[in-house]
Amino acid sequence: MRGYDPAAFGTTAVLDTRDEARLDTVARRLAREKGIENAVALHEKDVLRVARIREEFALGGMGVAETFRFRDKLLMKDILAEDGYSNIPRYVQLSPGEPLPALDWRGAGVVKGRMRMGAMQVRIVESKDAAERAVRELSADDAGPEIEEYVEGAMYHCDSVVHGGKVLFSSASEYLTPCANYRDVAYNGSFLLTDGPVRDEVVREAEEAIRILGLTSGVTHIEFIRRPSGELVFCEAAARPAGGSVDETIRRTYGVNVVHASVELQCGVAPTLPAVMPDVTTVAGVVWIYRSRNGGDRPAPHVKTLPGVASYDYTFCAGASVSRHVTDYAHKVVITGRDREELDAVLESVLPHVVVRAEDRVAPPRSTRAA
Repeated sequence: MRGYDPAAFGTTAVLDTRDEARLDTVARRLAREKGIENAVALHEKDVLRVARIREEFALGGMGVAETFRFRDKLLMKDILAEDGYSNIPRYVQLSPGEPLPALDWRGAGVVKGRMRMGAMQVRIVESKDAAERAVRELSADDAGPEIEEYVEGAMYHCDSVVHGGKVLFSSASEYLTPCANYRDVAYNGSFLLTDGPVRDEVVREAEEAIRILGLTSGVTHIEFIRRPSGELVFCEAAARPAGGSVDETIRRTYGVNVVHASVELQCGVAPTLPAVMPDVTTVAGVVWIYRSRNGGDRPAPHVKTLPGVASYDYTFCAGASVSRHVTDYAHKVVITGRDREELDAVLESVLPHVVVRAEDRVAPPRSTRAA
């Protein structure tokens, strides 16, 4: 939220946002007592809550039905399939308490709570027993979990700004390794792709998904996996800005602030975008360094002085020695360079300062590399 004047926020409520009932109570009380005109959500766990508040208090912006299309992992694939969109994984709905259906694909599967958050509440399973355990763990989700085929390959995301049903801006990025690998690697990250056929394909597929899912106005974050054969497969779509400082990489590369654009769109005004998109002379990426399995993580503020480092943050988590999800990292470093080769060189210079064990400084595995 940098760039906003704190004085503009006349009322601030401080509370534990893990307490869902309390959060709902406070949000509704503020809406009722303060004459709220717009409700804004920037985090995945809040978009549906805010949609419900909008409908309850007759506020503008995305309602519940539109929000569900970008929140329910089964519904979004159903809508895409019904429209004839073919680049989706095979998937099956799982009803709580019912036996696991027979799966006709080979290899691993992915069990997801339909309303859960990305890699934080996803289970990759390689056996029926593991799948049944995952279903039990995620069945607290009233909508019931789903299971889909595990798609091997490089992972990408597209971040778009949509106004009046028209896509005004899109960027494409490649993850250093698929998000599900966070348990097995020392670091991950997201680097912008500014040209090339892969970049063009990711943007084209994301904009087609936006059209089918019917977003009117908002900021989206849509993920894809590219099989070794080259097929780009839809993973998930969200109607909110990307986390993990991806917004900063977009801002430093294109001059587009997707967080501010999201706030503007949710307040019913046109997003502030460059009148003419600048030529790209600097490419940015963000690197997330996970917690060391043996402990020993420490802040490394001197990293900010390294060539090519744009920003650095350290997150302390008492008692945590294992990262719990893809963005549960100890260090976050935004880097810049003239091209991907220079970004890789900056990354290699940063790692010795933030990765505790030398043996962890191995590049994450990639199934494919963007052309």
